[in-house]
Amino acid sequence: MATREELMELHQKLCDQARELSRKKNHDYSGGKDQTHAFLNFVKCEELGFCKTETGVLVRLSDKLSRLNTLADSSLKYEVADEKVLDTVLDVINYIVIFYAIHSERKEKEATGGFFLE
Repeated sequence: MATREELMELHQKLCDQARELSRKKNHDYSGGKDQTHAFLNFVKCEELGFCKTETGVLVRLSDKLSRLNTLADSSLKYEVADEKVLDTVLDVINYIVIFYAIHSERKEKEATGGFFLE
């Protein structure tokens, strides 16, 4: 059984890995005309009228949680052998951070009479 210190070390390691992965993916996914827009690929669902951006992030998160549930079933054999639990855990961490950032930004803009997609 892990000690509290070992758990905190693992927590730091995972958060560091997630942050670096987020930096790389954000660079790649928010490219194009405005490379400084951190949520460029996430706001598309709202711009297209499908759902709020936060809901879109939660849908992506639910896909990752479903994947973790599948990966936790050791009786299954996988055809995509290179998809690891770690990859999915890092994605979950990042989706939670992205959700919080988007939600916070929306609340700040609404509090001042602005709109999130401006």
